[in-house]
Amino acid sequence: MLRKLAAATLIAVLMSAANALSQCGHTVLGHSGFIVTPTAVIMPDGQIAANISRIPKLYADNYKPYDRTTYIASMGFLPFLEASIGFIRPDNFQGGIGDRTVSLRLRLLRESGSRPAVAVGMQDFFAVEDLGLEPPAAQHFTSSYIVMTKHVPSFGGTTLGINVGYGLNYLPSYDKQLTGLFWGLLFSPIKPVQMIYEYDSEYTNAGLRFFFFQRVHYMLSFWKLKYMMHQLSFTIDLSKK
Repeated sequence: MLRKLAAATLIAVLMSAANALSQCGHTVLGHSGFIVTPTAVIMPDGQIAANISRIPKLYADNYKPYDRTTYIASMGFLPFLEASIGFIRPDNFQGGIGDRTVSLRLRLLRESGSRPAVAVGMQDFFAVEDLGLEPPAAQHFTSSYIVMTKHVPSFGGTTLGINVGYGLNYLPSYDKQLTGLFWGLLFSPIKPVQMIYEYDSEYTNAGLRFFFFQRVHYMLSFWKLKYMMHQLSFTIDLSKK
C-alpha cells in the first residue's frame, strides 16, 4: 500500500510540474544539449544552471585516473548567447583542481514553423595561439561546431527532437570531440521525461533525463552504450521575480 501511494505521489508531482518546466537539458559537460552532443537550444536570458556529472574517461584516453567529476555553471544572457565555465576533476588527482573548461554558444536562428534552430559553439579554446593561455597538450575536451535542432509533434501529444551537427575540428587540442558529423534523437513521452539517443561523431550513447519541481533534472546515460554516467542540474531563473 505504501509503495503504491509513493508511486502515485511521484507521478502526481511530475505531472503537475510538467507545464512549468523548462525542457532545456544539459550535457555532461554543462552546456545545453543531449548527452555529449550540443543542440541549437540556448538557455533563456537570465537562467543559470549548476551542473555536476560523473563521467568515464570520455575523450581523455591517456589521462589517468579515468573516472571524473565535472562541476560546471552555465548561464543564458541576451536572447541568443550561452556560456559555461567550470572544471573536470579526475578521481584521486593531485595536480590541482583539474581541467578547466569553458563553452560559448551563439544561436543564429530561432526555431520557428518548419525552420530549425541553428547555433554555433566552441568548447575549450584556451590553446588558440593568439590567446597564449595553455598549450594544446593540456586540452582534452575541445570542440567547435555548427548544429541544427528541430522539435516536431508526434503521436498522442508526444514530442520528437531531431538534432544534426558538424564538428569543424580546427581548434588546437591533444584530445578532441565532435570531429565530423554528429546527430541525435530525443523522444518525450510526457514532458518531465526525455529518452535520448545520439551519435557523437565517434560513439553511440543513450540515456534518460527526468525533470523535477521546475528546477532540477537528473540524467542517467550510457556512453558507448556501455559506461554509465550520471548528471544532476539545478536551475534558477533570474529574470522572474
